[in-house]
Amino acid sequence: MGIYLKDGHFYESPVHTVHSFEAVGAGDAFAGALIHGLVHQFSPQKLIDFSITASVMKLMIQHDFNLVSEDEILRIMKTGDTNVMR
Repeated sequence: MGIYLKDGHFYESPVHTVHSFEAVGAGDAFAGALIHGLVHQFSPQKLIDFSITASVMKLMIQHDFNLVSEDEILRIMKTGDTNVMR
């Protein structure tokens, strides 16, 4: 779960329950997605949802890099299904 504070309002992401394959890089994936969302002017809610989803997806990928696309992250956000087949 992630929380984002903007202009005195808290935005909360959904809680994702997953089995972690590897935790290395999950924080970097969150930060990268946050920067991506800021550059593309995502709404505050979409920004925190996108960032935490990218981080959660990284938990299911081995090694350092989050090799997912924006479309994959958006699909997970829409469906809420974190059981990704790769």
